[in-house]
Amino acid sequence: MRFKPTRPEQAVQFRVRGSYMGAWARGVGEEASAEIVRRMAVILQEEVQRAAREEATPRTKGSGQPLTLPNTESFFNSFKTRVKGKKTVEVVCTYPFIRALTEGREPYPMTWLTRAAGVPVVPIERADGTVILRATPGPGDRPWVHPGFLKHRFLDVAVKRARERIADVAADALGDAAIKHLSELVKK
Repeated sequence: MRFKPTRPEQAVQFRVRGSYMGAWARGVGEEASAEIVRRMAVILQEEVQRAAREEATPRTKGSGQPLTLPNTESFFNSFKTRVKGKKTVEVVCTYPFIRALTEGREPYPMTWLTRAAGVPVVPIERADGTVILRATPGPGDRPWVHPGFLKHRFLDVAVKRARERIADVAADALGDAAIKHLSELVKK
């Protein structure tokens, strides 16, 4: 029997990306305090979820084509960020096939789906909700071939957008700080 987590903290988390935020903060002229790193982590998480949603837009998938990103809320919400140390932000994901989706995978034979492996039939659910039963290959037949996974670049897109947003937020904060400082000087 396969273990199914019942609480979020039981889910297995995969580190899919890490970014050192000290360099990002220096690039916009601020020191990376704990509060700034937390704000950067929130921006990065928002951008990862946004980029995943954009890349997972429904499109037709023909038979034998590599698998695309799932278009489900549970997939989008599986991405979280956590601060590790003082200035490193990691993007973690609880989706079990995230490595195959981000790194890509070539087609491969599914040797576990054969009658010799003890699987006589496989139920396949169609898009309209009907289920068909398909007989698996026999002992002397070639096994079915999984179409593989496309390599998805949404994490790179998200990091690029997050850098731009962080620069904009930092520039606004720097401008606000300068105005506040000037107004204090005028009051004196």
